[in-house]
Amino acid sequence: MKLGTLLFFIPIILIGGIVIYAYASLIIPQPKFGTIILKAQISIKDSQQEEIHVYASIAGETYLTPANVSMPPGNYRVSFQQVDGLKSPEGCNIDVVAGKTLYCVGEYTPIPAVVNVYSNYFEPSKVYAYSNITPVVWINKNQNYTVLIIQPLGRIVIPPNQNFTYTYNDAGTYGFYYLFSTGHGEVVVKNFP
Repeated sequence: MKLGTLLFFIPIILIGGIVIYAYASLIIPQPKFGTIILKAQISIKDSQQEEIHVYASIAGETYLTPANVSMPPGNYRVSFQQVDGLKSPEGCNIDVVAGKTLYCVGEYTPIPAVVNVYSNYFEPSKVYAYSNITPVVWINKNQNYTVLIIQPLGRIVIPPNQNFTYTYNDAGTYGFYYLFSTGHGEVVVKNFP
């Protein structure tokens, strides 16, 4: 008799549980938006990453990174602003799902400031760089060794058709010139905004 009573109440308990679950799911609001977390970073000296603040656009709206953006479900394209001296990221295609969080990280990379070294002049003679970010590259276009004085480093010897690269640590204006000639130039280094 006890087993028969138990078998009678099991379906009633299961049906009651299903009804309670269905009722609760109707009265508890379901999320209508998803979240996109926007970040931007740059590769800096020694292969490290540093978070930066740039503008990113989604569906005609612009946000300063880092930002958390709530969007209704759908497919969105995230684009990042252009920054002088940096290669901009491709951006992201995001499929937003209600109640879910997605990330879009824009990876900026520095564009080297290149100085071509000829026998008596530099091309260009003035370049711009961000401190701790932009590598400055002197390329010896001569068939002979070239000796340069590069501030703050001092004397640098560059073999024929080779280059020398340096990333400045501090903002300022730094000169470079030939040891045995009259050509000169400068690197203007500024801090990243």
